[in-house]
Amino acid sequence: MDKKVQTRWKLSSRTATTPQNPKKPPTLRQSPPSPPGMKTPCQDLIVEAGKRLELPCEIENPESGVLIWKHGAKILATGTTLTSKRNKKLEGTNMILTRISNANAGNYTCQDAGEEQVEVVHAVTIIRPPSVDIQPGDKEISSEKGQPLPLSCRVQGFPQPTLE
Repeated sequence: MDKKVQTRWKLSSRTATTPQNPKKPPTLRQSPPSPPGMKTPCQDLIVEAGKRLELPCEIENPESGVLIWKHGAKILATGTTLTSKRNKKLEGTNMILTRISNANAGNYTCQDAGEEQVEVVHAVTIIRPPSVDIQPGDKEISSEKGQPLPLSCRVQGFPQPTLE
């Protein structure tokens, strides 16, 4: 005649033991996934006109896996699709701007398309070489002897040049 064996489980917060296996290893609890987070810090980037600029974007545990790149409020890319390929491309999750011009100045945002608002914003400033605008320019001007002659000079660039 078969003898029935009763097994009793003793549950504790760390281990489950039975009379046959008193040293069963602790059960592993699966922790919830870490929330998405931005690995890339926000940056203030200064670049010369005409150069190339790489805007980094690395998200830890992305919720959706789809990144959106914006310049101000204008969407530049969704996932791997660029809205326009003019002077820009994607390398992985990074945005590459080529042949930088004054139009490229401003804030660039990379964000995860998931419900969590995970984003990085890079501020891009364009260095412009100095330019001098002298008025009246190429016009010939004259004045009577002893009378003032109006001349003006305007200097532009970034950073703002100084006249000496």
